[in-house]
Amino acid sequence: MSLWILKELPDSIFWTVCLGFVVLLIYWRGVACFSVLNNLPIPGPRPWPYIGNLPDIFRYGGMHNMLWEYSKRYGRVFKMGFGRRPTVVVTDPDMIKEITIKEFHKFQNRWFPEVNPPINSFLFIAKDEQWKRIRTTLSPTFSAMKLKDVLPLMDEAAEILAGKLRETAAETG
Repeated sequence: MSLWILKELPDSIFWTVCLGFVVLLIYWRGVACFSVLNNLPIPGPRPWPYIGNLPDIFRYGGMHNMLWEYSKRYGRVFKMGFGRRPTVVVTDPDMIKEITIKEFHKFQNRWFPEVNPPINSFLFIAKDEQWKRIRTTLSPTFSAMKLKDVLPLMDEAAEILAGKLRETAAETG
C-alpha cells in the first residue's frame, strides 16, 4: 500500500493508521531487547515492555522475595527482564561453581553500572583485561590449602559472634 493511497483516505482514518503505526513501533522498541530470551529453552516470567519484571519487586515486597518466588516457580535457572536488560538468573550452586570457577574465562563481563576508580577495580565490576588480571592475582589466595589455614580463625570468629547473639537474645528475651 503506497503513501498516496493513505492520503486518499479520510483524515480520521489516515491519522488513526499513523497513530497505530507509532504505537506499534513504541511497543516493538520496548520488547525488542527481550527477543534474545525468547529463543532460550529456559522458563521465566514474561517481561513488560521497557520495565521488564521490575513491578514484581513491589508486588513481592523486595528483590530478594521476588527472586525467591521466581526460583520456587521456575526452578534453579530462569530468565527475566531486569529493567530493559535481559537476564538469566542462576541459583544452582553447582552451576554457579561451574560458571565462576571452571568456565570463568567465558563469563568475564558481568553487568554492573559504570562506576569511577578505584571502585571499578572490584572483581565483580572489572571488565576484560583488568578483570582477567585481578582474577589471576586473587585465585591463588583462595586455594584449598590457604582456606584450610583460615578455617580456625573463621571458627573462632563465628563462636564469638554466636556468643554475642546469645547475650543479646537473653537481654531482649
